[in-house]
Amino acid sequence: MRVWKVALAADGSARVDETVTVKGQAAQEWRAHYQTPGERRERYAKVWNSRHTGAQLEAVDMAGVEDRNQPVVVRARALVPHMAERSQRGEFHLPSSSRETDLTQTYARLGTRRWPLVLGFSLAT
Repeated sequence: MRVWKVALAADGSARVDETVTVKGQAAQEWRAHYQTPGERRERYAKVWNSRHTGAQLEAVDMAGVEDRNQPVVVRARALVPHMAERSQRGEFHLPSSSRETDLTQTYARLGTRRWPLVLGFSLAT
């Protein structure tokens, strides 16, 4: 489960407080990826930058990442320079999802597929 609290500025930039709770099968993948304490911040900053160009990770805490009996709970704060776009009518348009939007690059990198496509599992179990 991913929860965002967004403080949106008049220029479309934002401060995002994020809480991600990962349980079940997905938690093991997160533990493996973020197992080295000295690399957690850098790796999570790369995730933010891949979703939002120019994002700056201010803080990140990964409670439960070492304890296999607990869900992984990530609390992060990021500054995003271009979170929303202002329309001609002055309305802000926010992204419809916090997840990666380039599904083609993620799931269909090759022109043809030899094996079945499995789109993953829910973060909440």
